[in-house]
Amino acid sequence: HRTAVERHDDGSPAEAAGIQQGDVIVSFDGRAVSSAQDLTNDVQGSKSGRTVPITLYRGQQKTTVSATLATAPAG
Repeated sequence: HRTAVERHDDGSPAEAAGIQQGDVIVSFDGRAVSSAQDLTNDVQGSKSGRTVPITLYRGQQKTTVSATLATAPAG
């Protein structure tokens, strides 16, 4: 089960972590990600300001990046 990144906002924590369009996220903060909804729930359930590991595939290359979570902008 994997979740492909379709887009992220400019200046977002995902962009700052180096996550790119087309990356396939397989885990967030040590928990397997099986759908986009799982990832959304994990992010929303995590405290702003925490730095979490995100494991992803970029093509055939598996890598782990760190993202510092932020509060989503209103709107």
